[in-house]
Amino acid sequence: MNPSEKKQQHDPQLHAVAEAQLASAPKEAPKRTAEQLLHELQVHQIELEMQNETLRESQRALEESRDRYVDLYEFAPLGYLSLTDKGLITEINLAGAALLGVDRSKLISGRFAKFVAARDGDRWHRLFLSTLRQQEQRSDELMLQRGDGSEFQALIDCRHPPVDGAVGSVLLTLTDITDRVLLKQSEQIFRAIFESSPIGIGIAGPDMRYRRVNPALCRMLGYSEAELLGMRYTD
Repeated sequence: MNPSEKKQQHDPQLHAVAEAQLASAPKEAPKRTAEQLLHELQVHQIELEMQNETLRESQRALEESRDRYVDLYEFAPLGYLSLTDKGLITEINLAGAALLGVDRSKLISGRFAKFVAARDGDRWHRLFLSTLRQQEQRSDELMLQRGDGSEFQALIDCRHPPVDGAVGSVLLTLTDITDRVLLKQSEQIFRAIFESSPIGIGIAGPDMRYRRVNPALCRMLGYSEAELLGMRYTD
């Protein structure tokens, strides 16, 4: 046997070890074809497009919700304000700025208390502090002063929503109740005049029945109020 033939002979032990190593070696994943890779890329692209469309829909929903909030907040007929725990204005809507008679940009970081008439200053401080302490909605009617010095009667609702680990804002709602107060005062004046007048006064409806009579009319006609309220003035 020549030397070249010796080299071509295999050592049985080495051959067995090599076979064992090959058997224990991790198997390589079969290589994918170009068509398979292209298909997977197309599927992945469609998935990304679907995810993007979902994100776009969520964004549109958020924008619509934001627009509705802006409309409700900014153009509400009531004044909405947010105050810090020190009573400084951090937010105010258009109606609130109009009620106070000051440009909104000049109100931010200003103290709300300066718009409370001096005679109601103590009541405002009590209302504000009690809202901070008890975190319950509280209300009071206070006289407020506009930027030009004119006054108006306002109903103030205060809320202090609890915030975990932080001092939350005090939320105010302002309602101009000047007309309501004037109407109430007019009714009180009318009632006082009606009840104390020496002139007999009766108010009747379209059916000619008395709706209201004063004491002077009762004395003049010799009937009690209850009796007259069941009669027509033609009686």
